[in-house]
Amino acid sequence: MLQCNMTASISIQLGLDDLIADLQYARKCDELGRLALLAYCDARCWARQAGVLSVADYSTAMFSEQPHKSKEVFLQQIDQLIFELQRVRPKLVDHTPHLMRAKLDSAHMSCS
Repeated sequence: MLQCNMTASISIQLGLDDLIADLQYARKCDELGRLALLAYCDARCWARQAGVLSVADYSTAMFSEQPHKSKEVFLQQIDQLIFELQRVRPKLVDHTPHLMRAKLDSAHMSCS
């Protein structure tokens, strides 16, 4: 049971890292369609799995409350979403046992 929980926790952390990287890359490349897909589908799905309902609610509100007035407004909301995801990351890492965190950090560094 503990191993299952740790695996789920690591999966959530890695999913967050991937999501942030995908959002940042799409933002850098000005891929508006990709940003919309990531923000509406992937960010909401990840946030719900991780239990971070504030991020899921923000993502939903970005698309359901009112149309975006301009590209700049949409990109500001994307920047805010990325900020919120980055703000959540340390809280997730703090809940990972020290040995598993060390393995995660070494695996992440070898991929850089």
